[in-house]
Amino acid sequence: ALRLHPLVADVLWRRGFHTLESARAFLDPASYTPASPFDLPDMAVAVDRLQRAIQQQERIRVWGDFDVDGQTSTSLLVLGLRALGAHADYTIPNRAFHSHGLNKPSLYAGLGDKQRLYHLALQAYVQQVGAGMAGVLGDPRLSLREALDQLMHQAVSLYQDGRGCFLVSTTPAVAWDDLVVRETVAQALRAQDAALAARFKQAQQAGQVPACAHVDALGGMVSALLHSLALRARAGATREDLLSWASAGVATLLVGSD
Repeated sequence: ALRLHPLVADVLWRRGFHTLESARAFLDPASYTPASPFDLPDMAVAVDRLQRAIQQQERIRVWGDFDVDGQTSTSLLVLGLRALGAHADYTIPNRAFHSHGLNKPSLYAGLGDKQRLYHLALQAYVQQVGAGMAGVLGDPRLSLREALDQLMHQAVSLYQDGRGCFLVSTTPAVAWDDLVVRETVAQALRAQDAALAARFKQAQQAGQVPACAHVDALGGMVSALLHSLALRARAGATREDLLSWASAGVATLLVGSD
């Protein structure tokens, strides 16, 4: 027995500690077994991203808080990252001016100007979308039609509710006078076209696409269909409309294919 005051026992019960073992673990550090950090959502993704940032010597900004536990956790995280070789620094908001959460002036000050922040966001988006496409096109369990259908569903899930595609929706207005953006877009389009053409070539060799088909052109047309879906999403098309356009587009591209 824990020999608790009835009020303490009542509070513990109301907070979900319904067994003697769970209550003891909460009250007694010697009885506590820490949960795995990887129980937190997307922890593996965060670890991979931090490892890449450390390897590439990217700047890491830890956004802390102004209370005691916020400053303590910020110190521990920054010191830990630096011990691992990271180029890490931190921001502690000013209670009088910043309140809680991120704010643009401090964010820009920490990560650089808006142009640099845009470059980082664009690069991260291109990598994320490219990895998603590679995962679908490289799945050996999927036929060409199944792979394209899954790719379209993946794109619509990303584009729907007016979001569109970050690359398609924002870069045309920036790329004309920003060489970094222009090169990033060009590389992304080349990589996308090449991945799609390679998948069509694979299907052609398997007899799923006519031998006379121009696989490079077909790959480019799938890219164009994806870009069209992004623009239609930004213009307010519903998920159902986008999926209808995607299905019709894939069917048209695969006319005469198995």
